[in-house]
Amino acid sequence: MAITHVPAGKGDWINFGAKGVDLQFTTFGRSNAYTPMKCGFYRFKASNSIDFDYQYDEFKYIVEGEMMLDVRGDRIYQVKQGDCLLIEQGTFIRYSTSSECVMYYVSQASD
Repeated sequence: MAITHVPAGKGDWINFGAKGVDLQFTTFGRSNAYTPMKCGFYRFKASNSIDFDYQYDEFKYIVEGEMMLDVRGDRIYQVKQGDCLLIEQGTFIRYSTSSECVMYYVSQASD
């Protein structure tokens, strides 16, 4: 049995590679036999959008702000502080916000 402790504020915000989107993350895992779990924060700045095609399942919790999620043009979700999302592998989402939004995520991405 083990606990991995990630202290508050650990890590610096880095550019996610998309305009107006920053990322703060931590990677952890039990052993090489498992795909490491990743967790951290996405910070979306006002008036920006990003398209993302999920190659893995991901959990998100909206820490602050609001965001619109357009899922393949089929359904639009307006999410706000306190909302949780479970995004399945193979889902395509366009994220956009008119104000800053911070989301906490946990995934088991292989990269």
